[in-house]
Amino acid sequence: MKNLFRSPATEESKRPLPSIIEVNVNPKEYWEIVGELGDGAFGKVEKAVSKSDRSLYAAAKAIEVQEGEQLEDFLVEIEILTSCKHTNIVNLYACYFCENKLHMMLEFCGGGAVDAIMIELEKPLTEKQIAYIARYTCEAITFLHDNNVIHRDLKAGNILLTSDAVVKLADFGVSAKLKDRNEKRDTFIGTPYWMAPEVMMCETFKDQPYDTRSDIWSFGITLIEMAQMEPPHSNVSPMRVLIKVQKSAPPTLSNPASWSIFFADFLSQCLVKNPMERRTAKQLLSHPFIANATDRHPVLALLAEVNADIEEEVVIDDDRASCDESCADSEDQGLVTVCSTKLTCEAVDLIDRTRQNSLATVAGVAGSQQPHGPLRPGGP
Repeated sequence: MKNLFRSPATEESKRPLPSIIEVNVNPKEYWEIVGELGDGAFGKVEKAVSKSDRSLYAAAKAIEVQEGEQLEDFLVEIEILTSCKHTNIVNLYACYFCENKLHMMLEFCGGGAVDAIMIELEKPLTEKQIAYIARYTCEAITFLHDNNVIHRDLKAGNILLTSDAVVKLADFGVSAKLKDRNEKRDTFIGTPYWMAPEVMMCETFKDQPYDTRSDIWSFGITLIEMAQMEPPHSNVSPMRVLIKVQKSAPPTLSNPASWSIFFADFLSQCLVKNPMERRTAKQLLSHPFIANATDRHPVLALLAEVNADIEEEVVIDDDRASCDESCADSEDQGLVTVCSTKLTCEAVDLIDRTRQNSLATVAGVAGSQQPHGPLRPGGP
């Protein structure tokens, strides 16, 4: 279940369509769908390949504009992706509006989302992996803030990796583009577990707006998520966490002895309840925890481990099919003795059941913390 709230576009939001949107053009003229990647907040996300360049792949997101909604409701994300071109921000290749559907062709990241990697491997990241991902996520955040953009939904699920371990910040569906550095926002928006205290306050007090530093709190929570597989307070409901964060001291690592003092200090500079005392993204780039974390090999090893895990699942499935065929042949021939193939088949079945139960446990834990989707009431 996801907590997604939208309101129709306000008069203020109505603006000319960005030039990147091709109206009344079917994306199938230029792209071929070659597979499914998963489900997004507004529908399926599919893998597509360019018909003019077969080496160019995209994540195709189709959003059906419902009756009563305006196309302008979705323009902020497009405008941000169009104007904020950076190595560590997912690229928008093309955009089409056809038959009441908005089609976005986004950069395909073969490594997947960081939270999905942890769930697949059933373990958190190492400190070197966290530092590397944090370094380049911080580069992306710095660029956004320099361009007066608040992401507003930072979490491991919105940090993607390419197959060669390039970090990409994604999902600007609830982001805000400020007019200048002095502008603030008072919209209660984001995902509760990662939400900064000052953003939570906006649910009740509209006279205490927030700025780009709210992303820094979410960034710190995201790093704890990478270290522990879940954000702090994930054992309580989303609405209760809003109260808990306000009343509690800033969260820390549950087992600090397992991590370096640099990591702990970095988190302490992100997770400051008073936003004016919080470090900026640019200041954090010089922190010892991430300043020299440029070696991608730990993350390449992580991706290799994920691929090996997936290949193992495929091999087990293939072995199961082979065993089933062999056992069927034995039964067809009227053999009474239990053959070694039958024993192998049972072993494969046991391994497979064990893996399924283990994965189901992880999926159950993740599912129990839902909604992990952003809260979206109306407002800019």
